[in-house]
Amino acid sequence: MNSVLDVIRRRYACRSYAPTPVPPEVLRQVAEAGLRAPSGRDRQPWRIIAVTAPEVVAELERAGLEALRQLDPKGHADIIERGGRLLYGAPVVLVVARLDLPGKGTEVDTGVLVSHLLLAATELGLATCPNRMLGKLFQSPEGARFERLLSFPEGFEYGLAILLGYAAEEPRPPHEPDFSKFIEIA
Repeated sequence: MNSVLDVIRRRYACRSYAPTPVPPEVLRQVAEAGLRAPSGRDRQPWRIIAVTAPEVVAELERAGLEALRQLDPKGHADIIERGGRLLYGAPVVLVVARLDLPGKGTEVDTGVLVSHLLLAATELGLATCPNRMLGKLFQSPEGARFERLLSFPEGFEYGLAILLGYAAEEPRPPHEPDFSKFIEIA
């Protein structure tokens, strides 16, 4: 079987991470895969910010939960119901900042980047989870402070976070594809 298709088949959203650090060389390989992602007009309208400092990850968790409580009470209740951890104990949070260029497709380019990051991490034995809920932090009154803390370049905004690390539990089976969502015109 093609190794890319195998990686796609086994990737799942991990919601419980071991505290084991991700070696810098593995993190760099994940980043390289992302940085090789194609983008419209080769703009590469993103920055990948790897947060590995435990105190910064903890601050993102605390402030993210508070922002979620204030801005999205239902989302906050969902997280509380799942154990109250926004970042699930992940030792690495990749924050993808994207350049805001209205009408230029940077959301799509960022999606391609995220896919590269997720698949490379899976291939390297890491568990992953895309995390859009952390975005509420960047919409909150504390958002600008966190953009400065994470060194967002001028004109960049939060795109998505990816949680990375080693799974604390056996991997869950990935979802089964629903081929009713595939339409072929032949």
